[in-house]
Amino acid sequence: MNQPSIPLSPIPADVRERIIQSAVDLYAQAGHEAFPTVDQVRRAARVDMNAASSVMREWRRQQTVKAAPVAVTIPEAVAQANTVALAALWSQAQALANESLRSAQASWETERGELDAMRQELAEAYETQAAEIERLNAQLVQQAEALERERTSAQDALQLAAEAERSAAVLVIQLEAANAAIVQAEARYELSDKNTQQARQAEQGARIAEQACQARLESAARELEAQRLELAETRAAAKCSGEEAAELRGRLAAFTERSGIESEARAAVVYASELPDQAAPEPRKKATPAKAKAGKQAKLDS
Repeated sequence: MNQPSIPLSPIPADVRERIIQSAVDLYAQAGHEAFPTVDQVRRAARVDMNAASSVMREWRRQQTVKAAPVAVTIPEAVAQANTVALAALWSQAQALANESLRSAQASWETERGELDAMRQELAEAYETQAAEIERLNAQLVQQAEALERERTSAQDALQLAAEAERSAAVLVIQLEAANAAIVQAEARYELSDKNTQQARQAEQGARIAEQACQARLESAARELEAQRLELAETRAAAKCSGEEAAELRGRLAAFTERSGIESEARAAVVYASELPDQAAPEPRKKATPAKAKAGKQAKLDS
């Protein structure tokens, strides 16, 4: 469908062509039954509302205005030349003029209705666009608030990360110190273990030495007890020997008095006095007083 030319306006040619093409396409999609709205054309052509409304106004006017014959006044000379012949023609022309007027009035009414509809569409589009702008502004405010919260959260996270990094550095230092302390403790433990083993060995040696000393002490105690017993026996034997010597002295004195032999008496006395000294070096013989007395008696008899 060929479109009539549209008077030039300050709107760029490429924008104008895009608006007209979008209007034609939308009008064709509607089956040529209803003109597309300004907002639809604006969205399809991706232009501003002023350019869309201006071009759409011209485009709609061209769609509704049709070529109609213009009523021309019949010159007087022609009317006088053929009044009768032109009466019928004039009547027909008048009817055509009236029809053209009615058509123009109808077109004007239609255009006025379309202009009113366009104004309504523009108002609705403006309100829709204002609501959309307000919604977008609210979204922008929400996004700005969200970004501010995220920025604050990011700063807090950075601070926490810095604190965590410092804490990690301190923990690393403490861990290194703990590892060094563990190494030192292990070294001391090894040394202490060695010292403990040495102490255990020394303790075992001391126990063995103590057991040996205890055995020697017990042996010495047994020997001392045996010596005490032997000394007691020796003392008892010496006492018996003294008694026997005293008895022998009495008998020798009596014998001396009886026999009168002084030399033998002295010899007997000397012998008797030497008997305790000779019995002391032999404590282990355990001679009973009876046996000692019998032995001395045998010596005297000899």
